[in-house]
Amino acid sequence: KSLGTYYVTATSLNVRKTASGTAGVVGTLKKGTAVKVYKKSGSWSQIEASNVKGWVSSSYLSAKKPATVATVPKSLGTYYVTATSLNVRKTASGTAGVVGTLKKGTAVKVYKKSGNWSQIEASNLKGWVSSAYLSSKKPVAAPAAPVSNAPKVVLKENSNLRKGPGTSYAVIMVEKAGAVLRKIGEKNGWVQVKNAKGTTGWVAGWLVQNSGSSSSPSPSPSPSPSPSPVPSPVGNSPLEGKVIVLDPGHGGFDSGAVGRLYREKVLNLNSAFEVGSLLQNAGAKVVYTRNKDVYLSLGQRVTISHQAKADAFVSFHYNACTGTCSGIDTFYYSYAQEGELARYIQNNLVVQTGLRNRGAHFGDYHVIRENNRPGVLVELGFISNPIEEKIVGTSAYQKKAARGIYDGLLQYFSSK
Repeated sequence: KSLGTYYVTATSLNVRKTASGTAGVVGTLKKGTAVKVYKKSGSWSQIEASNVKGWVSSSYLSAKKPATVATVPKSLGTYYVTATSLNVRKTASGTAGVVGTLKKGTAVKVYKKSGNWSQIEASNLKGWVSSAYLSSKKPVAAPAAPVSNAPKVVLKENSNLRKGPGTSYAVIMVEKAGAVLRKIGEKNGWVQVKNAKGTTGWVAGWLVQNSGSSSSPSPSPSPSPSPSPVPSPVGNSPLEGKVIVLDPGHGGFDSGAVGRLYREKVLNLNSAFEVGSLLQNAGAKVVYTRNKDVYLSLGQRVTISHQAKADAFVSFHYNACTGTCSGIDTFYYSYAQEGELARYIQNNLVVQTGLRNRGAHFGDYHVIRENNRPGVLVELGFISNPIEEKIVGTSAYQKKAARGIYDGLLQYFSSK
């Protein structure tokens, strides 16, 4: 009959043939091993455990079960986020739920790798991220140039002054076209500037031109064109030379969704023109599937994309439902081909418009399913919702949505 269960306290405990320290060893037991004790003789106990029978020193046995010590996973090292905004997902899959996001330069601990995915922990956030956006090299902050004797630049159009060199950074304020700013730094095609009030921020390099004079010109652009040549912009836009096909959905006898105030086909065309103007100013080549109120088949739209060899294809739509729905969606068909593009556009649309974020997700739509070029389909709000219809139909909203799509495309090509 067993006298009870005991646990080994020694790191390695010899099991001997008899109750003697000189007896032959028949095996060893690791710390924490549970043994059955059947007999005691002096300072020795006769035990059985793990198919080993014999005698051990009783001083290395305890009736108290050892506490389980949680195994701390070993880190594979510290890595840094290279994407402007990196999704952290529940599992190692591009379709898994997003549990959070990490900003560029964030340090993360990597504990496991699976294919193209890494299991990470950072800022109380745990999950999986794409390994393609991690680097073992610590980013180096670019030193700011001294303000004294700094050159001046002039804004070519109304521009967002941001906290950092990229569209993912928050907007501090909007500076008007013609504003004269001190240039104090430059990074990745963005210019760090300081305005007359002392506010420091970043503007896209292709939105500024060098000032031709040390004296400050008028804060607003001259109504008549200057006879002198226009200086070259600082840096080139990542959009320069890119072929962007803009596809205003519906048209002709196909009105699309019909609200109380607007028809979808009209809003689609207006939005496409707004985006096209921004893209052309950045040096992109814009191709419209339609530039007037005509009907095109879905196949014709895809053919135009293929013939143009589009670097990106954007199909414009406004949504409708039978209930009360609101918000913006961006759809992709192949996550590998255009998931990143959809995410960038969706995120920037929500930032610019403030409408509800319905997400970037899979959509089985002909114009992106049959398209062999990177393409997305955007739903820019619900015209079946009377409140939202009044918002999305305004010129102000159209411009905000256009800026969101433009910023998304800019961010996408900047990451390439």
